[in-house]
Amino acid sequence: MLACILNNISTKFGSITIRSVSETGRKGAGFGTVEETQLGGRLIARRSRRVTSLRSHNSAVNLTLRGCILLRNKQSNTPQAASQTLASGMSPNPDGWEYYRLGGKQAVIDDGTTDVNNGPNGDPDSDGLINSVEYNYKKPAGHQGVWWGGLWPNDPDTDGDLQPDGIEEKNGNGVIDAGETDPLDPDTDDDWLKDGEEDSNHNGWFEITETDPTDPDTDGDGRHDGIEVWNNLDPLDNNIKWTIMIYLDGDNNLEHWSMVSFKELKEVGSTDDFTIIVQYDRISWQQLYDYYRDQEGLPHLLAKDKADEVDDNSFGNWADTRRYLICNDYAYRLDTENNLGEVDMGNDNTLEDFTEWGMDNFPAQKYALILWDHGGGWAGCCIDYTSKIGQSNDDGWLYPKDLKKALSNATDGGTNKLNIIGFDSCLMANTEILYQIRNYANIAIGSENTEVSIAYEDYLGNEIELGGWPYDKILADFRDNHNVYWTELDFATKIIDNYVECWTDDDLPYDLKVNYTPIMTAVKLNKLEGLEEKIDDFATELKNAMEHPDFGPSYRTYFGYAKSRDYGVKEVFWEPYLGHFCLYDLYEYADWWIQNWSGAGPTDPFYLNIIKYAKEIKNYTCDESPYNCIIYENHGDYSLWTPGPCYGLNIYLPYEKSNWRGNVNTGEEGIKSTYISQLDFANDNDWDEMLDTYCDN
Repeated sequence: MLACILNNISTKFGSITIRSVSETGRKGAGFGTVEETQLGGRLIARRSRRVTSLRSHNSAVNLTLRGCILLRNKQSNTPQAASQTLASGMSPNPDGWEYYRLGGKQAVIDDGTTDVNNGPNGDPDSDGLINSVEYNYKKPAGHQGVWWGGLWPNDPDTDGDLQPDGIEEKNGNGVIDAGETDPLDPDTDDDWLKDGEEDSNHNGWFEITETDPTDPDTDGDGRHDGIEVWNNLDPLDNNIKWTIMIYLDGDNNLEHWSMVSFKELKEVGSTDDFTIIVQYDRISWQQLYDYYRDQEGLPHLLAKDKADEVDDNSFGNWADTRRYLICNDYAYRLDTENNLGEVDMGNDNTLEDFTEWGMDNFPAQKYALILWDHGGGWAGCCIDYTSKIGQSNDDGWLYPKDLKKALSNATDGGTNKLNIIGFDSCLMANTEILYQIRNYANIAIGSENTEVSIAYEDYLGNEIELGGWPYDKILADFRDNHNVYWTELDFATKIIDNYVECWTDDDLPYDLKVNYTPIMTAVKLNKLEGLEEKIDDFATELKNAMEHPDFGPSYRTYFGYAKSRDYGVKEVFWEPYLGHFCLYDLYEYADWWIQNWSGAGPTDPFYLNIIKYAKEIKNYTCDESPYNCIIYENHGDYSLWTPGPCYGLNIYLPYEKSNWRGNVNTGEEGIKSTYISQLDFANDNDWDEMLDTYCDN
């Protein structure tokens, strides 16, 4: 039994009708099944274009289609007597072309002789296709019946797409040729617009004011015509200034806050000027529990409490990895045909694949890649709990070499650089890690401090949740107040200023304002090699000074003073249980030597050079210098938690000597081998040798 089913799907722009065919015989040619996915309040219909073979039966069949009945015997190919269905005194003429139209309680039958329209060459529905073409449209090879269920000859628009069958099948040869739409598929190109909506003048030709019903993306901007029409975007304009790619890793204890950011992105969504795409990985409660039990060794109740605390079950509570096109209020899933499943967001291949896919499929004048997750300064970013469960420590984390490999491959070795790489992660305005990726983007944006998340009630009693970058404010500002050239610096400035404004708002809880300083920096990456050379000069001279038999003891003492809380530069961030999380502001550290060191004596041969190189480091990290690699920086008032001032870039110095070299007595493992093996920065200059000299004495 072949049954046509009409599915009315309500959308923001009214009601659309998508026809699907379910079968006991044949999957409806061109219709397929309708898969419904609820995304952001919109019910979206996607077709699964599957074709199954026509089942063969020797018995008589009764086919019901669009209010019509055909009776015939498949074995003999002749109509059966059907007097029980016919008006009194009428009988079928066995010429092979009989069909019966039901009109209320009466049945009408043509005898094949009185009206030429009802013969093989007739066209009773005036759609431009003769009956024999309509009957045999897409007829399977070897099928013996006269009519098998193709186009309906008494309906000029068989698939109900507002386009006459004869306009869709222009040359009447019974197959879909180039430039033709399928009269059995209301949406030939699967772009969520009916063929007749796209060819609005119904002449069968694609014109410059129409979208192409044979191409789901007429303007080639990566966004289907239907999505653009539904979201009041121009489907004929591909002048996209920016493609913004968000690598949203919520497969960890930040899942809830990843959803906060995801919802903020939808507050604005893509516009005619920029496209927002997201790769979003989440985690289930069970995976959280397993991680805390297996990787962190927590007992059952503590692991359960931790999983309960950070799990987010909103938006369908799925736990794999998905890709979305973000529009205003809606997120359109893009990977339904090639489901990603669960992928490791801490793997270089995953990052490379997403970046290449975004740049290849969503063309624009400029590209921004934003990595959202935990950050670890020089050590990398993006932890994937699911991939760490039961695996080695090398899985589930983007180490410096992973970042370099992924970005190098995605940009063809830097030939096609990203315009901006952003880190919505802690501590990633870090000298070492940005030097690692210097060849693959023009500008990097990140914070040398931590980023925080908070939930609180405002003075009106509204629940407020903030975490990391305020995407709703950033994108609205970019949409409404961009400069005419949509420049990299303009975009970077809007990210930084909106971030600082968000985290210095007067309505924020007092405890946060006095204990946290928001800091955000934009770094011109092609200037980092010049900075690295000055750091190398400084480190080499200071290493030699600390090794000198006469002056070395004084230099080693002052090296310790320079990074002490009581006398020197307070660390930007320090985690006592993780030796690699001890980071200092680079400008402040260089300036300390200038302000506080007067040499180890009148014959000190190192003093003048050390001061000279420290000043050159400052020149590369301050606003006044033409060599400055920091092209924009903003921060809030300096708090009790954060030292000040901070100028935008941090660098690693060990808080304790054992953090670097390890401690055989306590079993502490130093980070020296990882630092040296992972970082180009360590291999290109003497910063690590300087740390060796200090920590080994």
